[in-house]
Amino acid sequence: MKKTLALLCLYGTIVAMGFSTAVAQAKTILQTSGNGQTDTVSTSLSQPFVVTITDSLGTPVSGVAVNFALTGAPSGAAGQSLSITAMNTDLNGRASTLLTLGSKVGLYSVSASSDGLVGNPIGFTAMAIAGPAKNITITSGDGQSGQVTTALANPFVVTVTDATGNPVAGRSVTFAVVPPANGATLSVMAVNTDTLGQAKSGLTLGTKKGTYLVTATSSGLTGSPVTFTSTANPGPATKVTIETAADGLGTLLLPQNLQSGSSLTGYAITRDVYDNFVANAQADSFYLFSKSGGVDKSTDL
Repeated sequence: MKKTLALLCLYGTIVAMGFSTAVAQAKTILQTSGNGQTDTVSTSLSQPFVVTITDSLGTPVSGVAVNFALTGAPSGAAGQSLSITAMNTDLNGRASTLLTLGSKVGLYSVSASSDGLVGNPIGFTAMAIAGPAKNITITSGDGQSGQVTTALANPFVVTVTDATGNPVAGRSVTFAVVPPANGATLSVMAVNTDTLGQAKSGLTLGTKKGTYLVTATSSGLTGSPVTFTSTANPGPATKVTIETAADGLGTLLLPQNLQSGSSLTGYAITRDVYDNFVANAQADSFYLFSKSGGVDKSTDL
């Protein structure tokens, strides 16, 4: 652009002087700094995303409008924001915005754009990682059943998460069988959580039928310890005994003398190899009456 300046001399002569002023024209938008940062979910990045706008000679151009926008975030993320979404470049040709990461781990994306410039739009990314471990919860494996002295089909699994539900790796978890164990064992006693925030251990049931409890503990976490419940069922019947009550609630009927005319009731009970009650025998009960010569013993049927 050319401007003309007219001067009037003392003697009435008008002298015309011509001079040119260069007005910079924005041509290119460049990524300057801030890309590729990593920080904890729900926190602001330590450095802003910065772009620079220059003319055709690479000289910074001030006063050019730049727009910033969030263009990507992990599924379910909430709370992500930009400190500035629109501004003009400063005397150094720069514009910047600061990203606050959302609640979910993963990649966040931001664009910087200025209409008509080469390089438009500029893209920035930042990675959000999980915060400190906060909670422990049961994931799977609870409520299983199996035969005594056998391993349950599926392991007990817990998940450790931060305050916004993201899995936390590397957290120590301890598994333990609640007494009485009756010979029950765990495949893993102590383990660190994996990349999914999970820790797991398998249970081999003990010799006695009934309920077995296993705890998973991680010190300082909400919900710790969590408790898994499983049920051990008796094995196959290996013997029949004569007992004082049905349903396995009695004791072995011992040899005894009976007075003439008296009677004694016994129940046929099936048990497994570990003496767990299996079932009442089909002949649910019988009566043994005294007779001449007496009865000298009871015998397993």
